[in-house]
Amino acid sequence: MSKFIRLIVILIISIISPFFIKVPTAFAQTNLKVLTFNLVGTVGTTEQNEINVLNHVSDIVELIIDSKADIVGLQEVRTRLDPNDPDDILMLILAGLKAKGYNYNLQHARHFSFAVLGKDWNAGVAVLSKYPIEETTTVSTVSERKFLVFKITIPEGYIRIVNVHPSVENACWPKDNHHFLIRKYVKTTYPNDALIIMGDFNARPTESCVEKYFQSEQDGGLNLAEGCDANINSECKNTMNFATFGGPENESWQIDQILYSKNAVTKSLSSNFNVRSSKVYNSDSPYTSAVTGAQYNTNFSDHYPVLVEFDFNDLTPLFRAQAIQYYKEFLGRSEAYESDGVKWHANNIKTNGCKADILNFAQSTAFINRKNSFSDIQYIRMLYRGILSREPELGGLNWFTNQLYNGQTKDWVLNALVNSNEAKNVCDNKKLINPLDKDFNNDGIVNSKDLKIVADNLFHNVNTVNTTNIPTQFIFWMVDEGL
Repeated sequence: MSKFIRLIVILIISIISPFFIKVPTAFAQTNLKVLTFNLVGTVGTTEQNEINVLNHVSDIVELIIDSKADIVGLQEVRTRLDPNDPDDILMLILAGLKAKGYNYNLQHARHFSFAVLGKDWNAGVAVLSKYPIEETTTVSTVSERKFLVFKITIPEGYIRIVNVHPSVENACWPKDNHHFLIRKYVKTTYPNDALIIMGDFNARPTESCVEKYFQSEQDGGLNLAEGCDANINSECKNTMNFATFGGPENESWQIDQILYSKNAVTKSLSSNFNVRSSKVYNSDSPYTSAVTGAQYNTNFSDHYPVLVEFDFNDLTPLFRAQAIQYYKEFLGRSEAYESDGVKWHANNIKTNGCKADILNFAQSTAFINRKNSFSDIQYIRMLYRGILSREPELGGLNWFTNQLYNGQTKDWVLNALVNSNEAKNVCDNKKLINPLDKDFNNDGIVNSKDLKIVADNLFHNVNTVNTTNIPTQFIFWMVDEGL
């Protein structure tokens, strides 16, 4: 091709390229804050313990508001579910929150009844939820104890949440202990659900009955991880208030837990859990609420409150979309989101980076064939689209074309682009040629479900692909874009 013709082609591409370049925006994701707190401390008689909690209802209310918890799991909570009873702790907490403008849904599971303050009460576990509480189940175990199971739905799917409080005597012993029964029930009843299991476990992570939660499903476990991980946050190693109530302060007593499914994307969520932060409210001094400015204490119980914040910023869909783009631009073919090749390259990008994966593609026979058969401009354009997620600008295309004309190899162009700062930026920010800011499934929110639709259908031509299962909005977008 003569220099004159080459320059004409460059000029045409430089004019039309801005219409192809898309800058993706971040998709929406859910943040979920989960708080667990055993309310009762051992300060004396049963009546003294209950009066102590009653005197700290305002502290509990301020804690929940300041934590901005979406889900609150309470243990050793006393109630008659009577909103008119001035001594009903659970109803007082709910009313205190409502009075300050915070509305929570409530569910309670009764362990047993007992008499105090001249009345009969139900003792057990409770949950407060900003999300609608769905499919509630109360399951009996041993020593009159029960655990509460319910479901919440978020944009990424749904989560099955379990609030537990086994007795000290039967937490891990005998064989059919409380934790064994929890695992057995959850594993049997909800094998396909993403899980959060929280509460006062009355057992530490190193004890065999709790270790089973972390083991793989093939080994009889639930494949869970600790939301408050002492290896990451040293606060998490002790959730017991021994300073006030006495005990072995030099030992680790992490018995209040918030566990979650490690691989939720294979269950009922479109993205995995990601722990953004964890906190143990373990100060003997008052906290000052960042929301209301009020002071509150958390040292009235022999347990400290534990808070874990999750998001669902799992980058698996982005890595797969990047791999699909590489397949299309480097090999000239479409690959499905769930294909083994896309999964392999997505993991390679995640583990070793974009550069390593691009160079892996460059060694394939299909890539080499295209490199050898493509004209200089076709080859440069292929690399720009694959590596930099855009069409080449006039100056860059002209410069690389001249380098090839003057004797540089096509492999030299590949290495120059893949080692550029722009290539690193594109990889770090997961930039793709096509936009990620469309609500393709018309559910009112842009999230990873829309991203999966983009990734699955990103490079298909609407005239050749079976459009039966593709949302209409996506098809219209493809037509508008000339795809």
